[in-house]
Amino acid sequence: MKTLIVAGLLACASPLAAAQAADTVTIPAPGRGIEAPGPGQIIPMQRDEFQQFAGAYNLANGQTLYLRRVDKRYFARVDDWTEHQIVAVGANEFVALDRQLSMRIVLQPYGLVDGELHVAVPAGRTAQSPTAQPELMHIAFR
Repeated sequence: MKTLIVAGLLACASPLAAAQAADTVTIPAPGRGIEAPGPGQIIPMQRDEFQQFAGAYNLANGQTLYLRRVDKRYFARVDDWTEHQIVAVGANEFVALDRQLSMRIVLQPYGLVDGELHVAVPAGRTAQSPTAQPELMHIAFR
């Protein structure tokens, strides 16, 4: 009887442990995908306001997100993928104008960062993507 109870507990616990260990979740591309911001949603951001976000961020899946400013425009890219022009749509939220990327970055004390990144992964960049269609991935910051 104890063996059955222990086996049942292990069977229930193993999917939970696997779910906790996975920091990167691949989400099938929804019908609408990432929405482009409307004119009233874009928040003007000054150079010094963006400067706190500029730099490189380690992602939970081992990739790196880069944010930079060129003149009065802001850009984001993951590793060596295509760079996307981004705009602020919230205090810590950014969206790419081409609807290929959205992110929320929460800067915490002592240099810690929290948040998530939604990015349309170029076709052929993931082992799970046998089709030519890009996939939408949800990646947490580390």
